Amino acid sequence: DIQGNALLATHHASALQEHAPAGTTCGVLREKVAQRITQETELSLDPAWFQQQFPSIGFVETQLRRGKVINETTVYHYDVILHNGTPATRPVPEATEWKNLNLEQLEAMLMEGPDAVRLASIPDARLAAPLAFRKALESAATDAPLPAMPAVPSNAVSAEALFAVAAQCGYRAHVRWHNDGTEGILDAVFYPASEKALPAWPALTLSQSVESYANTPKSAKNPGSEMAPVLRKHLAGQLPEYMIPSAFVVLDAFPLTPNGKVDRKALPAPASYDTASADREIVAPRNETETKLVDIWKQVLGNDRIGIEDDIFELGGDSILIFQITTRATRAGIALTPAQVFRLRTIAAISSDASAPAEKSSTSTIQRVNRDAYRRNL
Repeated sequence: DIQGNALLATHHASALQEHAPAGTTCGVLREKVAQRITQETELSLDPAWFQQQFPSIGFVETQLRRGKVINETTVYHYDVILHNGTPATRPVPEATEWKNLNLEQLEAMLMEGPDAVRLASIPDARLAAPLAFRKALESAATDAPLPAMPAVPSNAVSAEALFAVAAQCGYRAHVRWHNDGTEGILDAVFYPASEKALPAWPALTLSQSVESYANTPKSAKNPGSEMAPVLRKHLAGQLPEYMIPSAFVVLDAFPLTPNGKVDRKALPAPASYDTASADREIVAPRNETETKLVDIWKQVLGNDRIGIEDDIFELGGDSILIFQITTRATRAGIALTPAQVFRLRTIAAISSDASAPAEKSSTSTIQRVNRDAYRRNL
């Protein structure tokens, strides 16, 4: 199960667009996509990477992931099977362009019992919209609002649909992306189910060095994600809350100016919490109060991946943002003070704190005060 490297940007752009807060601009989303690619911890390889010569591998078979449910793996992943020996193969026939074909016509074609069928330039129903969205995102102005996710072309089909038609007609389908998938089209070969030979596809065109078809997940991993909790715990015993950094960045060395001083302008910006900790578990709210607080934190912190166990300071919170949170909480009918947020730090702790009133009415009764008690005789 391999993630396509050339499709990383499309994958992250589509995922971020789905949960982007209202008002997010194209420039902001492009920056987040770039951050996620930089911090990718999963190995990504394009199919062309496997065209290298491996002494112990006789044949490399690639096949798109199967699955009726549309998710990350069925859209951006493919399977690779490495054969020790050299299996039986057969040349693929001349290709027929998909153009205006449909699944019913494909079924009729296979029911005639041909020895093999090869189709090319099949619009990929699962990649068409994400690829079109990313193209629009890249060409938009920095301050432009996010474009809508485009509709899927009417003549597009999924790899799973091709597999299904083949099985219904007594055939076995071999489906792959055309090159690296960024063109949004599929190539497919159909052999009778009794045929054990694998298709000997034409070699993919290598437009660059083989190494460029892979990412480097080790260098993408953020070592600060493991060190930050330890440092934060240590500093909590030495400093007041407002002085504890909300983000930690690990560097091999500080960039220096020609005079030997730290070049502050060359320091990398801390990655946003939702990007650096994209793999953390998001604990859902358990009651109405926690649901309201999660929504408020998302609005104030500009982060759509917040759970009730997330630390306010690890999310980038500070005294000003905490004041905004408590103000909005009060408007929502939740009695919450900045001191409570500083002390409790997570929504779960705030919700369960015995000293924190659960909720109060959004309108308070004004008590009449006897001013005579405060008057002084002169």
